[in-house]
Amino acid sequence: MKYIITESQYELLSELERDWRTSEYSDEYPKLRDKMVPLIINRIKSYSKSDDRINLYDSDNNRILSFLIYKGGDRGELFFSRDFADVFEKMLPHPLWYVHDKYLMSDVFESLFPDKKVVSVRSANMS
Repeated sequence: MKYIITESQYELLSELERDWRTSEYSDEYPKLRDKMVPLIINRIKSYSKSDDRINLYDSDNNRILSFLIYKGGDRGELFFSRDFADVFEKMLPHPLWYVHDKYLMSDVFESLFPDKKVVSVRSANMS
């Protein structure tokens, strides 16, 4: 079943999703963010930009992030590579990556492109 919602309803739902954190892990995020965001940014070596998307790549030209821009040009959806995520799943103690992955990738993108607003974040297979 599919529901039809307005763009403002979608934005509200997306904001609620982004702001939700389990109380058990909420105090960990600021410490993790300060260490992980610069580490992830250092892995990004190039980007490409068009009217409807921004792609970020590592040194081997593998796509790490893809930001799909909504009409209007300053908001959109962020997708991050599952292959890239696998590295951090192994690096961080469980369940830190699973709890904070969306927030970390959103913070990475918004620090590189402060004029863009991430509405939702998902992992995806990227080739």
